[in-house]
Amino acid sequence: RRPAASSACGDMVPIFGAFPVLWLQLALLSYPIPTTADSSKCCDICDDNTCSAAVPIESLQLLQAEAVLHTHDTVVVDTSKMDHRQQATAAGGVRVAGLFMMLAVLCLISLFMYVKASMGEDHEEKDASAQPRAARDDSSIDASPSRKEKRGFHRAATVIVAEVKKRHWTIDDGTETMSPFTFVVNMFADLCPPGMLALPSGLATTGFVPGFAMLLVFYSLCVYSMYTIGKTTEITGARDFTGQWSCTIGPRTAWIPVAIVVIVCIGNCLAYSCFFADIFFRLMPSFGMAMPRSLCLLAFTLFPLLPLCLLKNLSALSNTSTFALAAVVYTAFVMVLRACDGSYAAGGVYFADVPKALAPDVPTNHLYGVGMQSLSLVNGMAIAFLSHYNGCKYYRELERHTPNRLLKCTATAMGISVLLYLITMTAGFQTFGMNCNAVILANYSRNDWLVNMARLGIGLSIIVSFPLMFSGLREAAIALLKRSSENESDWDMILRQDVLSMCLLVLITILALVMTDTGIVVGLVGAICGSTIIYIVPCSLYAASIQTFLTEHNSTTIMGLRLLTALGVVLAVGGCYSTLFI
Repeated sequence: RRPAASSACGDMVPIFGAFPVLWLQLALLSYPIPTTADSSKCCDICDDNTCSAAVPIESLQLLQAEAVLHTHDTVVVDTSKMDHRQQATAAGGVRVAGLFMMLAVLCLISLFMYVKASMGEDHEEKDASAQPRAARDDSSIDASPSRKEKRGFHRAATVIVAEVKKRHWTIDDGTETMSPFTFVVNMFADLCPPGMLALPSGLATTGFVPGFAMLLVFYSLCVYSMYTIGKTTEITGARDFTGQWSCTIGPRTAWIPVAIVVIVCIGNCLAYSCFFADIFFRLMPSFGMAMPRSLCLLAFTLFPLLPLCLLKNLSALSNTSTFALAAVVYTAFVMVLRACDGSYAAGGVYFADVPKALAPDVPTNHLYGVGMQSLSLVNGMAIAFLSHYNGCKYYRELERHTPNRLLKCTATAMGISVLLYLITMTAGFQTFGMNCNAVILANYSRNDWLVNMARLGIGLSIIVSFPLMFSGLREAAIALLKRSSENESDWDMILRQDVLSMCLLVLITILALVMTDTGIVVGLVGAICGSTIIYIVPCSLYAASIQTFLTEHNSTTIMGLRLLTALGVVLAVGGCYSTLFI
């Protein structure tokens, strides 16, 4: 039986899981999509067939500032077209306002249902605990209808805000709530949507054979390092990095692993926010809604991101993670289709739409190339399997968890990710070759509606991947705050945890608004802290737990763990070099 405190999150699964798909349906059905069927037209706004070129509209500011959007030998300002354009701008503004209001309303509804479910859970617990006592007291009290109604009315009247403050949640309340399927889709959503897009560009400096070999090597190492987290938990009995570090290395420095988790999660959450803001900023004009980047960021942070970030258990995110799986599979299918049908090859349907810097340049022989430039691919692969910040949480929440069961589920989730990495790497490079962008979907035409739907799916997938990393951030932040608090149990209150979640989300959103280019910062954080939390911390803790708690020390295992720790240091240094100099 699941612990009672996790039932509220479980009850919210269909609610939160359905909203991204609901938004997708509303976006497709409610808003007109500009047509590009008539290739003789220079744009979708006017009927002029004499223009030699058209300047794309990027945002509302550009749309309002540009009085003339076409390049002619002689510039002529047509007032009627300007009026038509202003009407189109006003209509787009109305649609943007409607979308923002819809997301705000959905956010409020989700928060209301979250609070209601949590408080309803408290009543169930109180009723269950009070039932034996009521049975004993029934013989000695007046059981008249009026007395019963009074007690019922009094109980209903106690649903007040003060009751919310009494609710608590600890890591023990989220034990064994994930089925193996939920584990796999959650870890997949944690890895694949943000990890798959940068890998094709890495093949520009590395041949297929060494590139694929490196991917398989990193897959094996990351699966094993996740297994070490389960083994350390089994040996020490501690359920988080703080407890494991305290009983193996020492309590005075137990803040180190959780501080690393906080840094890596903030860095990657910041990258996720910038990522989906940029995707929707470039995508929304295709749906007739040109939105500034800041508005895209705020709107989709408000919903569905904020309600999802309040959920405590990973099992509550299974539906949204399943959506991410479907979106990534669709994106891989579209990339393979475009690589095979020649749409972006010379003379293809979309060849002329691609800028020269991103135009296809596929080499004829690209099997074995490798060099210093390959460090960029190594850096990308080193963090393409980054989910270890939630390693203890994955193990705790896995049903009937054992280290071997964790190993099988992790190998399955990362194996599916490897398969899709291989497919998208090959398809992307075979389509654009040496000119693959760091975000491969940027290479494709904005008039390609199959790719536009893939962009929409990936954007939403990154949004639903965000809460998985955010969950690790919140738990690590709470662990740090407990160390500096006189009463640690204060941070077990759900109200305080929710306030902390909102503050962290606001901080990340502000940073994403200010920092439009986070490449160097995120690259350094991923290289140093990512390698540390994947290789150095888990392997060091497992080796220390063997030496501390086991009477028989396997010297071969300890030597292998030391080598993996050294590899983590090398990858951190190589990642920093790649970020700064390549």
